[in-house]
Amino acid sequence: AIFNDILQAKLESDAIANDIILAANHLHETDYFAKRGISNAVAEKYGCGYIEKWIHPKKRTDVKNYPSPRIIIPTSTESYVARSTDDNKMPKMKAGEANIFNIDILKTSTQHVVIVEGEFDALSIIEAGNDAISLGSTSNVDKFINWIKQNNIQPHQPLVINLDADEAGLKAADKLSMALRDLHIRFYNVNLVIKGCKDQNESLVKFRDEFVGRVKKIPQAIEELKKNSR
Repeated sequence: AIFNDILQAKLESDAIANDIILAANHLHETDYFAKRGISNAVAEKYGCGYIEKWIHPKKRTDVKNYPSPRIIIPTSTESYVARSTDDNKMPKMKAGEANIFNIDILKTSTQHVVIVEGEFDALSIIEAGNDAISLGSTSNVDKFINWIKQNNIQPHQPLVINLDADEAGLKAADKLSMALRDLHIRFYNVNLVIKGCKDQNESLVKFRDEFVGRVKKIPQAIEELKKNSR
């Protein structure tokens, strides 16, 4: 039974890796990224793509599998988020272990890396010219902190926290703030979401110039916060 489990896991991780390559090769077949304000250059850089008839790697042997068109956003070489591109409101699904989108940027970035919830919110900030990480879910705060400890990360610049303004987002931001304080990692809460929008991606789509301006001014916003906290 253990051997079977190992074999299953290997087949699944191979399927996931193949999906990521397949999707990247078909990126040009969808305008979904453009509709969400993300350029092909950014989508390509982060290995994003499109699969017209996607079925979850775990469900491919089921008789009752219904393929759906999905955009694929890799969160590691062995995991991705699959989001439906048609309007049937199929839920966002994950394949592979839950990983944090673009987390490795913390090892090299010289910018104020912004921590957000959704992958499209991170891509929106990247589109506007600043490094960003998406937790993928408010439940990934512990995973994020553990990764920082394991990799002994000391960011070049203070981090920016900008999670969703709902109850789960506010709780996660508090938890993240406390953990970062314990690790002596500097951070600031800077809101990049434009009034009337629910998140960073909606801000980019509806008020592109204003949003890009706000992202570009992150260093000034932090200087202001520093001054006020003295």
